Amino acid sequence: MRSKIIITITLIIVIVLVTLGYFSFFKKSSSPTQNESEPRHQLVEIDWGSVDPTWRLFAEQHIEKMRQIEAKTPAAKLPEYKFDRVFVEIKSPFILRFLPNYQIYTEQYFTFAFNKVTKEITDIGNGWGGAVGDDPYYQNKKFSDFIKNQEIQVTNKQSAIDFLKLVEDIYRWSDSDNLTYWQLAANKKGGIWTVQSKYIGPPEYSIIVPLVWEVVTDAQNYVIEVRQQRERF
Repeated sequence: MRSKIIITITLIIVIVLVTLGYFSFFKKSSSPTQNESEPRHQLVEIDWGSVDPTWRLFAEQHIEKMRQIEAKTPAAKLPEYKFDRVFVEIKSPFILRFLPNYQIYTEQYFTFAFNKVTKEITDIGNGWGGAVGDDPYYQNKKFSDFIKNQEIQVTNKQSAIDFLKLVEDIYRWSDSDNLTYWQLAANKKGGIWTVQSKYIGPPEYSIIVPLVWEVVTDAQNYVIEVRQQRERF
C-alpha cells in the first residue's frame, strides 16, 4: 500500500514538472524578440490635437498645396484616383540620440525636420539620387546641408555605424522594412568614413550590389556630408 502511494505521488510530481516545463517553453518560444517588441524604426500616426501648433499649421498648408497640385495632373482624372497623402512621425532611438531637439515627419514624398525649440521647419529631402553624368555619388544636398549644422561628431567605427542607422531610419518609408538581414561595417580613410551594408540573410532575398555610404567629416570629426556611392556595373 505504501509503495502504491509513493508511486502515485511520484507520478503526480512528474506530471506537474512536465506541465510546468511545457508552459515555460511555450511562453519562451511565443514571446516576441527584442527587435519585434521594440522596433528600431516606427511610423507613428500623429495626434493632431496635441501636436505643436506651428507644425500643425505648416502640415495643413503643405497637404492642401499638394492636393491642389495633384488635382491638375492627368492621374487625378482617373476613376481610381484618390488623394492619400498624410503625414506620419518617424520615431527611432537614433533620432533621439543624434537629433534630440527634432521631430521628423514624412508624407513619403517630402520629409521635414521640426525643431521643437526654435520651431524651425527644414526640408531634408526624400532620399539619395540624381547622379548626373560621371558623378560617382548619389546626393541629398538638403540633408547634408541640414546635418552639417547639427554638430554631430563621428570619431570611431561604432559611431559611424550608429550615425548611418540614423540615416537609414529617417529614409526608410515603410515600417515593415527588415534590417535584421543586413550588417553594417565602417572604415575610415582621411576624413571619410565608408559604411557598407553586408547582406547576411537568406540567399533567395539577396541583392547583387550592396549600398555603400560615405560619411564625410571635417578636421574636428563633425559630419558635413552624407553621400551614397553610385553603382558601377
